[in-house]
Amino acid sequence: MKRFLIALLLIFMIMVTFIGCARTGSVGISIDLSSLVESDAPNPSEITRAIITLRQKGQDIITRQLPISNNTATGQIDDLAEGYWELNLQVFDGVAMIFTGDCEIEVLANIVRQYNLRIDPGDGESNIGSISFVIDINPMIGYKLIPQRVKAFAMDSVSGKLYILDVANKITAYHADTMSCERDYALEQTPSTIRLNWDNTALLVGYPSGIIDSLDIDTGESTQIADLAMPAGTILPFGEKYLLVSNAQNYSGMLKVWNNATGMVVDTENIANLTSSACALNPSINTAYLPGLNYLYRIRLNYDTGEMTVSSSGYSSQPGKAWVAFNDSRLIVSNGSILACSIYTDDLHYTGQLGNGIVDLVNDDTRGGLYYITEDPGRLYAMRHSGMSVNAYADLDGTPAFLFQTSDKIIVIVVDDGNYYTKIWTKAEFGF
Repeated sequence: MKRFLIALLLIFMIMVTFIGCARTGSVGISIDLSSLVESDAPNPSEITRAIITLRQKGQDIITRQLPISNNTATGQIDDLAEGYWELNLQVFDGVAMIFTGDCEIEVLANIVRQYNLRIDPGDGESNIGSISFVIDINPMIGYKLIPQRVKAFAMDSVSGKLYILDVANKITAYHADTMSCERDYALEQTPSTIRLNWDNTALLVGYPSGIIDSLDIDTGESTQIADLAMPAGTILPFGEKYLLVSNAQNYSGMLKVWNNATGMVVDTENIANLTSSACALNPSINTAYLPGLNYLYRIRLNYDTGEMTVSSSGYSSQPGKAWVAFNDSRLIVSNGSILACSIYTDDLHYTGQLGNGIVDLVNDDTRGGLYYITEDPGRLYAMRHSGMSVNAYADLDGTPAFLFQTSDKIIVIVVDDGNYYTKIWTKAEFGF
């Protein structure tokens, strides 16, 4: 169905007060529907009803019918908790739903907020109580807009939380399986990267100055834990004490290992022809891999002392990025090469090919599945470990950019016209 986009102005007059231990209050809502009547959309004979539905994880679903006067729907919701809420608007002509739209609102104390809501045509049938929830404006059918200026991602696949670094000096936590917001973490400066710590209890926030802060996920408190005196390109925790930090600039780079317990750099390596700061860690053999201009660097990590030993992996090609897969027995690089990795040799041996132009990849050893996205063609592929065969694929809109997973979901991030969008599949849809 072709989307017909009309921007409605939603004004939320929010007065949140303390009631017991929870922050709740009354929210006044005003929605100007005149653009629906004046637009070139299939006009209703009369707008007779408007219904809003609000949903927040852990809260009861709230549905209200708003009275309409002079094409403006108004109302008030009492005892609404602070935080992010997903809002769905349905506009009716009698019993026929003629327009519908979704957006996400943030309820904070003592503020007045305005939101633009894009509207699609309804199905013209009576479907009161039929609700769909998306994140903010959604011009790409089947995809959800990430309403942020995205700079970096960090994913906790165990808890299903996706953290997005915004250029506006904040990190937003999302429930990855629905891409609904949970909370924001305000930052005082502009970071260069984020990464979860070893036990996923804090976000490691790296800055161009070389400072690294630890941001507690539960409390939101931030504490400086490192000062490396070089830009933090990628932060890779190994063990509870150590951080491997890489920085690649102008085909050269530097690696440093930081000891959180002593607050000191314990090892440093200068590397020529380093093309990316992206590290792939193979925890089974205590080894990280870094892409060089024509080969992969192999970094043996000593989890006891923090010392590293850097060598060429023996793989000669342009690797781009690298991912560990197949129960830590294989390394896969951007050109699709599958390489056997072992603790007994520094060399990586070619064992097969996935294809070319892999943008991102996730591996699921529990279900025996491998998922990867390509740009040309724009697709998401699902492959079984057994037999090394593609089980299914899905065509993608926009430009594929990132791929994440939870225990039972696959989350694809694409870019279109400078904006980031998500689409979510269950692994069962691909036969897993």
